[in-house]
Amino acid sequence: MPVYPACEFPLLSDSQAIDRVQNAVADGEPFSLIRLGDGEAVLLSFGEDMWLQDLAYLHSHWGAERVRLRDVGQVKQDLEKAVQGADVVGIRDDLVNTTLPPDLLQRSATEVRDTVISATRIRQEEVENLKAIGARRLALLHQVLRTIEWSENQQFCSAWIHWELLATGALNRILDEVNEVGLVTSRPELGELVARRFNVRTSTVIVPDKHVVVPGPGEHVPDRFRNIRSELDFPAGTLVLVGAGIPGKVYCQWLKESGCVALDVGSIFDAWVGRASRPMVLKSRFNITEGDRVPSDLQIHVPTSYGGRRLIPRWKPSNLAD
Repeated sequence: MPVYPACEFPLLSDSQAIDRVQNAVADGEPFSLIRLGDGEAVLLSFGEDMWLQDLAYLHSHWGAERVRLRDVGQVKQDLEKAVQGADVVGIRDDLVNTTLPPDLLQRSATEVRDTVISATRIRQEEVENLKAIGARRLALLHQVLRTIEWSENQQFCSAWIHWELLATGALNRILDEVNEVGLVTSRPELGELVARRFNVRTSTVIVPDKHVVVPGPGEHVPDRFRNIRSELDFPAGTLVLVGAGIPGKVYCQWLKESGCVALDVGSIFDAWVGRASRPMVLKSRFNITEGDRVPSDLQIHVPTSYGGRRLIPRWKPSNLAD
């Protein structure tokens, strides 16, 4: 039986989730925070009903010449373990407390899109740009979330918690308090930037960027994925920030198993270096007209002073805001 049949997840407030992260870092106990989006839903839905577009989607992320089914199946199994093992899971709060027809994915593309728009609270910017395949992935995500057998000890928060950590200055404060931080990222320049900005020792494990963003010979899955576990050898208790796409959720679990505090911060790494990889989030949350630039306050190579200032999110549903 589904634990949350209508996606009625009891979300921590942003401040509660941030407190949970800060306490985990301070305690240095094994911990994993991951976030689930439509990409993870595609992988978790892998099976005989998987569409060719889904395999193409994974290829666009992973960069393999062809996505072999056995590789997809292996990463899916590892992702399932990561979901079950996470202490805090970020959920798209615009899908919380919403109901979609059980047979929606068997309906026409137009009906799937119209239903997702009408039955959920997705941002206006997303409504305006939502294509049928994107709507289907959101429906997949809703289906996956309500059918997972969640542990009673797991907690949930907004899937945009990483932006809250960044915009409130909480992530900066956390990094100001640690002596060492690990980075799992496609951005090799971050090691030096983070070390200089926060006066910490950094250790960096590099993964390929999304193939659709940076085409190249490197394959995240299966090549890099198979070898990276042995490189995640940070000392127990180390804070490790992970921005590695769908496989990054698995890395968070492996890091937790080795005694680390793993935070899935995703596109925050892009924001730190001024790359606007999430234009709709930037547009809706920070009132950036086209979403094609990152506010200087969020970039670590620009001197910042938060001084209690808070960049208020405009896109959060009022009933879920702090």
